[in-house]
Amino acid sequence: KNLVLDFAHEYLPDEVALIHAMFSRKGAYSRYKDFLEDRGMLEKWYEYESEKQEKALREWCESSSIEINGYQAEDQRTRADDYLLVMRQQVLRVTPKAIREARI
Repeated sequence: KNLVLDFAHEYLPDEVALIHAMFSRKGAYSRYKDFLEDRGMLEKWYEYESEKQEKALREWCESSSIEINGYQAEDQRTRADDYLLVMRQQVLRVTPKAIREARI
C-alpha cells in the first residue's frame, strides 16, 4: 500500500484520496490496476513498481553482504547475481524470460 501511495503522490496527486479509499476494502489491487489502466498509467505503474522492488532487493543484498556485480553476460554472472535474479523472480513471480528482458 505504501508503494501505491508513493506512486499516487508522485504521478496522480489529485487522486491520492480516491486511491487511499480503494485500499480500505478487499480486491483493492485489482481495482487499482483497472483505475490506472483507465488513465493510461498502468505501464508507468509497472515500471515504477519494478524499479522500487529492484532497489529494495539490491539494498537487501548489500545489507546481507551479497555483492552484485552489475549487468554481466549470463555465463559470467556471479553466484550473488544469480541469487538476486532468483530473489527477484520469487518476489515478482515472473518468468525467467521477463527477468532477462528487464536486464537486472
